[in-house]
Amino acid sequence: MGTTDIENNIVQLSNFTDGGKVVERELFTLPADAWKDLNVLDWVLSIKNQTNDSTESEFNDLMHSSFVKK
Repeated sequence: MGTTDIENNIVQLSNFTDGGKVVERELFTLPADAWKDLNVLDWVLSIKNQTNDSTESEFNDLMHSSFVKK
């Protein structure tokens, strides 16, 4: 979407937590030229299994701490 020389990506996220509150669905605009943490972006955009994963919480913590360090 955009005009000449302006590129954006629109991402829809579903069932995520924001400050302890579960958000059913939200749209976000990601400017193509913005700084990105590609590891976190890959994790956010990946399709998650609907099964319980015992390591999911630990991996989320790892992604968060890695992002904060940057």
